[in-house]
Amino acid sequence: MAEANVALGLGFLPLPVTEIARRTGVTQEVAEKHLESLADKGVVFAREKDGEWGYAHVNTFHLFENPYRKGVHDETINKLTPLWKKYGKTLMQNFGSDTTTISRILPIQKKIESSAEILPHIRLR
Repeated sequence: MAEANVALGLGFLPLPVTEIARRTGVTQEVAEKHLESLADKGVVFAREKDGEWGYAHVNTFHLFENPYRKGVHDETINKLTPLWKKYGKTLMQNFGSDTTTISRILPIQKKIESSAEILPHIRLR
């Protein structure tokens, strides 16, 4: 419950621990403890920039962020970063526009029942 409370202070862009602590009304130490725990689980995005850690919600579209998860700073990242920057310019030009969004939420105002079950492969066809 305490981790969820701290997660409520996150945004979609990385924020410093001090800001998240302020938003959630907890001490900086408590916020940092929970954010580190969530980041270690891969539930929260974490990155260090200019010597300060920032935390954010994990993006819904997991294309570019996965190699950049907390703790991964290796040769692969060094090779990928310039490629992502170059590709990102082209991708973002066509990813969404003023008239075409990349995703949409449709509020239907009713509960959707869901259940989990294991299906035999014959029913999956």
